[in-house]
Amino acid sequence: ICRIMTKEELHEKLREKYIRDNWKEIVNAIFPNREFFATEETVEATKQSQRDLTQSMIRFGNIKLDDGNSLALYEVELKPNASNVTRNRVGLRNLITSEVIPGIVDGALIVYHQEGHDDWRFSFYSKSKYWDDEGSEIKKETHPKRYTYVLGKGETCVTPRERFWHLVEKRTRTIKDVLEAFSVEKVSKEFFVKYKKHYQAFVDSLTSSHFKASIFNGDEKTIRDFTKKMLGRLVFLQFLQKKGWLDVAIDKHYGQGNKNFVAEFFANNNNDAFYSTCLVPLFFETLNNPKNEVFKVTKTKFPYLNGGLFERDEIEKKAKADFIVFSKDLFENLFGFLGEYNFTIDESTPDDLDIGIDPEMLGHIFENLLEDNREKGAFYTPKLIVQYMCQEVLIQYLELHLGKD
Repeated sequence: ICRIMTKEELHEKLREKYIRDNWKEIVNAIFPNREFFATEETVEATKQSQRDLTQSMIRFGNIKLDDGNSLALYEVELKPNASNVTRNRVGLRNLITSEVIPGIVDGALIVYHQEGHDDWRFSFYSKSKYWDDEGSEIKKETHPKRYTYVLGKGETCVTPRERFWHLVEKRTRTIKDVLEAFSVEKVSKEFFVKYKKHYQAFVDSLTSSHFKASIFNGDEKTIRDFTKKMLGRLVFLQFLQKKGWLDVAIDKHYGQGNKNFVAEFFANNNNDAFYSTCLVPLFFETLNNPKNEVFKVTKTKFPYLNGGLFERDEIEKKAKADFIVFSKDLFENLFGFLGEYNFTIDESTPDDLDIGIDPEMLGHIFENLLEDNREKGAFYTPKLIVQYMCQEVLIQYLELHLGKD
């Protein structure tokens, strides 16, 4: 295929249902030094768990990188009755293993798709060594790492489009470049930098308004705290809508809600009173009310969230605070920004990373925006440290109760 793909075409193909010919076009655009086999190689399922999940596993090509590393191209089709392709991370991880990938390659690019599902997974699987977020090689590990994008009609695909396009524009492509395209840390840092700009825009709006004196008593820190909480709630809703828990039809079950509720809610109520007329009743009268499942604005169901996030604080208890006004442009820009990212429902593990914004981001926001968190001893513990602590505790427990032998 010789025709050069445009960035818009790349985005369109990433958001389509998986078709191998489309995927080959994408691979060709990103990795010109590739080989598609004339006859695909069938990978035999040797384990019962593989046979239970897969309709077929094939290897259909190779990629030669400019630093001498090579990657194999795999396609895995799941059985229609198998677990959902976007959720069964552990099962998918175990399908293509170091034993499956031949010793002559350094890793693999794997597509997982399933009949009847519009979303699909694309993974970079590093077989026996991996690299840090700066592209430096780390010592060989006893187990591989897998980096994954969820693609297809249900995803925005803006982040993978941008990451892949960087590879398209490069004159050479190395394993470091591939790692950068799958860097969770880079995505998270980029997200937080942009998020902080939106946060500051809301703060500036309030500090330059009459609300500063009438509601916040001229205290700019209180304004910042109010804004952090409001935006934190909106980010939290991104994860809830991904689970299908928001805007659920009266006759439907939770999980069958509108997965693009927040952006559509604003689009249908695009005015300067969006906070007072829409968010206030959603936050305080619905999500924080165990006796009111039906949201009066949309006439649909919303869950009661009793974790305290949607409880009114001292400022929000003031009657006048319900009528705070923000320019609609602030929300329009905010939701446009949030819509560029894939919000993943499950937190990644250190060895199996979904490339997107996972619930850990709430911890990063909490730690980096709360001004007095260190004085209060409030820190967010990264997942890698949590995993290590849990492993050590389990080891000590087992040694104590079972003995070292």
